[in-house]
Amino acid sequence: MKKAIATMLITVLLLCATACGEVPQGGHNEQGRFVEVVFAAASGFNASDDDLEAAMSVLENRLNMQNINVQSIDVSSQNTISVRFEWDENYTEEQIPSFLDELCEVAELSFREGNIGYADWIVDEYLDLPIILTGRDVKNATSSYNPHMNKFEVMLEFTESGAVAFADATGRLARESGIISIWLDDALLTAPQVSGRIEGGAAVISGDLTKEEIMALADKINSGALPFALITDSFEIK
Repeated sequence: MKKAIATMLITVLLLCATACGEVPQGGHNEQGRFVEVVFAAASGFNASDDDLEAAMSVLENRLNMQNINVQSIDVSSQNTISVRFEWDENYTEEQIPSFLDELCEVAELSFREGNIGYADWIVDEYLDLPIILTGRDVKNATSSYNPHMNKFEVMLEFTESGAVAFADATGRLARESGIISIWLDDALLTAPQVSGRIEGGAAVISGDLTKEEIMALADKINSGALPFALITDSFEIK
């Protein structure tokens, strides 16, 4: 496993700092205040009951991972989800909209074969790149500090099937000095060149990111991707 990690140290571009955002950890709700928010499906998506149940689970996981106490979460009407959670004293009222935007990101992690040039960037063009792995192939994501590199990093442990797929892809791409690009939604994290077959079922994401940004990235990977895009329809602080 250590050999596999040493073979491929995945360096996240600074672009991830924008994609991941810096999210404070949950604080104690001394004032007994709450945030009530209604999320709605974006772009007229007609969500099924299963979609809404899956979305509620992901939202609740993301809040819990930040030590924010969820008072209630329910389907309020067709294509909308109502959430009530404790006010976090680490946030100002001005920060709540950006926090809610991050909370309802799809956050789909994908490893794809090849890359696209920035000069020819077209929205969603990355979707044409063949998928090697997705976040569902990641068994666990752990944030940690690497004292030898003096960097914070996310260590990825793949599932059994994900480890096989990753080893096969890196072995094949290494013969042609191919590239694996790694994406969080439509944000490119990194696109390393493959130098050899990587076995052991592990990889590392690291870069010039703060501890909080690395923790937020690990939390998003662990909580899973939303089944559809959400927008903040309304919110109120009580």
